[in-house]
Amino acid sequence: MPEQETLERAKEDKREGKSPSTQAGEADVFVVAGDLRNFGQPEEMEPLLNAFARVRVPVIVVLGNHDYECDKQDELIRMIVAGGIKVLDGSTYQRDGVGFAGMQGFVGGFGRGMLTVFGEPQIKNFVRAGIDEAVKLERAMSQLRTPRAS
Repeated sequence: MPEQETLERAKEDKREGKSPSTQAGEADVFVVAGDLRNFGQPEEMEPLLNAFARVRVPVIVVLGNHDYECDKQDELIRMIVAGGIKVLDGSTYQRDGVGFAGMQGFVGGFGRGMLTVFGEPQIKNFVRAGIDEAVKLERAMSQLRTPRAS
């Protein structure tokens, strides 16, 4: 389905009050790529988990920076996993020949705009953390055993 048509359909569904669960027959997975909640508080997670429970396809999530804000990400992950949801953080999920790899988002830039391990210790630590996250994603992607397009 062309992208514009998909967008228009999503807008129409929203106007009609349809939830993702009403569209589940048309999806193989439901992916939420970060910022599940505003401040990463466990009590914020309950309504979302209730909504996910109505989705009739596998749900895959990646935590975003908002989910780390209150430093309760481990508790959030336990809640999410207990709800039968796959959390990607340096890990993978495969379904019907399609692979998913994920990790928390992290800044650092690309190409000439990329930060380097140079200068103040705080910058060096920050850049190393970004590199560690990139390596985590690279490892996860190397574990995928799905067909590749030529």
